[in-house]
Amino acid sequence: MIYSSRDRDFLALRLPLPSGAETIDGSLATSQIVRGQEEYEDPWNFRPVQRIYDDEVRFYYDTFHRGKREVSFLFRATTPGTFPTPPATAELMYEEEVFGRTGGREFRILP
Repeated sequence: MIYSSRDRDFLALRLPLPSGAETIDGSLATSQIVRGQEEYEDPWNFRPVQRIYDDEVRFYYDTFHRGKREVSFLFRATTPGTFPTPPATAELMYEEEVFGRTGGREFRILP
Protein backbone atom coordinates (compact mmCIF):
# COMPACT_ATOMS: atom_id res chain seq x y z
CA MET A 1 0.00 0.00 0.00
CA ILE A 2 1.29 3.45 -0.86
CA TYR A 3 -0.11 6.78 0.29
CA SER A 4 0.45 10.40 -0.73
CA SER A 5 -1.19 13.49 0.77
CA ARG A 6 -1.01 15.32 -2.58
CA ASP A 7 -0.96 14.62 -6.30
CA ARG A 8 2.41 13.44 -7.61
CA ASP A 9 4.01 12.90 -11.01
CA PHE A 10 6.43 10.18 -12.09
CA LEU A 11 6.40 7.85 -9.10
CA ALA A 12 8.56 4.71 -9.13
CA LEU A 13 8.05 1.74 -6.78
CA ARG A 14 10.66 -1.00 -6.33
CA LEU A 15 9.54 -4.20 -4.59
CA PRO A 16 12.39 -6.70 -4.00
CA LEU A 17 11.76 -10.43 -3.96
CA PRO A 18 13.21 -12.89 -1.46
CA SER A 19 16.05 -14.95 -2.97
CA GLY A 20 14.09 -18.22 -2.74
CA ALA A 21 11.25 -16.98 -4.96
CA GLU A 22 10.46 -15.99 -8.52
CA THR A 23 7.73 -13.82 -9.99
CA ILE A 24 4.86 -15.12 -12.06
CA ASP A 25 4.10 -12.91 -15.04
CA GLY A 26 0.30 -12.66 -14.94
CA SER A 27 0.17 -11.18 -18.44
CA LEU A 28 1.27 -14.46 -20.04
CA ALA A 29 -1.38 -16.83 -21.37
CA THR A 30 0.27 -19.68 -19.42
CA SER A 31 -0.33 -17.90 -16.11
CA GLN A 32 -3.45 -18.65 -14.12
CA ILE A 33 -5.39 -15.76 -12.57
CA VAL A 34 -5.82 -16.37 -8.88
CA ARG A 35 -9.18 -15.34 -7.45
CA GLY A 36 -8.79 -11.94 -5.78
CA GLN A 37 -5.76 -11.06 -7.93
CA GLU A 38 -7.71 -9.66 -10.88
CA GLU A 39 -6.48 -6.36 -12.24
CA TYR A 40 -6.90 -3.49 -9.77
CA GLU A 41 -9.21 -0.74 -10.99
CA ASP A 42 -7.88 2.72 -10.20
CA PRO A 43 -10.83 5.11 -9.73
CA TRP A 44 -9.05 7.71 -11.91
CA ASN A 45 -8.02 5.09 -14.47
CA PHE A 46 -4.29 5.79 -14.01
CA ARG A 47 -2.76 2.34 -13.94
CA PRO A 48 0.92 1.82 -13.26
CA VAL A 49 3.29 0.24 -15.74
CA GLN A 50 4.67 -2.99 -14.28
CA ARG A 51 8.16 -4.31 -15.03
CA ILE A 52 9.31 -7.73 -13.83
CA TYR A 53 12.98 -8.45 -13.16
CA ASP A 54 14.76 -11.46 -11.68
CA ASP A 55 15.10 -9.93 -8.22
CA GLU A 56 12.32 -7.33 -8.04
CA VAL A 57 9.10 -5.96 -9.49
CA ARG A 58 8.81 -2.28 -10.35
CA PHE A 59 5.73 -0.13 -10.84
CA TYR A 60 5.79 3.27 -12.53
CA TYR A 61 3.05 5.91 -12.32
CA ASP A 62 3.08 8.90 -14.67
CA THR A 63 0.36 10.44 -12.48
CA PHE A 64 -0.41 9.45 -8.89
CA HIS A 65 -3.44 11.21 -7.42
CA ARG A 66 -3.43 11.82 -3.67
CA GLY A 67 -4.74 9.00 -1.56
CA LYS A 68 -3.97 5.32 -1.10
CA ARG A 69 -3.19 2.75 -3.80
CA GLU A 70 -2.38 -0.90 -3.63
CA VAL A 71 -0.30 -2.86 -6.11
CA SER A 72 0.10 -6.60 -6.14
CA PHE A 73 1.91 -9.31 -8.04
CA LEU A 74 2.24 -13.06 -7.83
CA PHE A 75 5.36 -14.99 -6.98
CA ARG A 76 6.10 -18.60 -6.15
CA ALA A 77 8.49 -20.16 -3.67
CA THR A 78 11.30 -22.10 -5.35
CA THR A 79 13.88 -22.79 -2.64
CA PRO A 80 13.37 -23.56 1.06
CA GLY A 81 15.24 -21.38 3.53
CA THR A 82 15.26 -18.06 5.34
CA PHE A 83 15.86 -15.04 3.12
CA PRO A 84 16.40 -11.46 4.33
CA THR A 85 14.85 -9.09 1.78
CA PRO A 86 15.67 -5.40 1.27
CA PRO A 87 13.01 -2.72 1.86
CA ALA A 88 10.50 -1.69 -0.77
CA THR A 89 11.14 1.86 -1.98
CA ALA A 90 9.09 4.66 -3.52
CA GLU A 91 10.57 7.75 -5.13
CA LEU A 92 9.62 10.60 -7.40
CA MET A 93 11.86 10.33 -10.42
CA TYR A 94 12.31 14.08 -10.88
CA GLU A 95 12.13 15.18 -7.23
CA GLU A 96 14.94 13.26 -5.53
CA GLU A 97 14.11 14.74 -2.13
CA VAL A 98 10.72 12.94 -2.08
CA PHE A 99 11.10 9.24 -1.29
CA GLY A 100 10.14 6.56 1.19
CA ARG A 101 10.87 2.98 2.12
CA THR A 102 9.56 0.15 4.22
CA GLY A 103 11.52 -1.87 6.72
CA GLY A 104 13.35 -4.89 5.37
CA ARG A 105 11.65 -8.25 5.80
CA GLU A 106 12.70 -11.80 6.38
CA PHE A 107 10.88 -14.52 4.46
CA ARG A 108 10.87 -18.13 5.55
CA ILE A 109 10.09 -20.67 2.83
CA LEU A 110 9.35 -24.11 4.18
CA PRO A 111 10.05 -27.35 2.24
